[in-house]
Amino acid sequence: MTTRSKAYQSYLIRLWRDGPSNAVRVSLQNVATGELVDFKSVAKLLQYLARQVGEPIRIESLASPDCHAGVISNIGMALPEGAVDFDKP
Repeated sequence: MTTRSKAYQSYLIRLWRDGPSNAVRVSLQNVATGELVDFKSVAKLLQYLARQVGEPIRIESLASPDCHAGVISNIGMALPEGAVDFDKP
């Protein structure tokens, strides 16, 4: 990976519910390389992204009681009106 590609990374994230358990599934595609990685949870996706940028992350810290929409609000983003909250089945 070049210095520029380490400094800037772009991904396409896909989220969906799967099977009778209605489990959340996630795929992450690197826009530059086309590499596709599948995850069985949003937590695993966040761990992967943290490793990519060299930032430590503790998943349990993302579910604090003061979070309105779980992970999304904890990273400083609010759910837009009409958006699907994947924390709710």
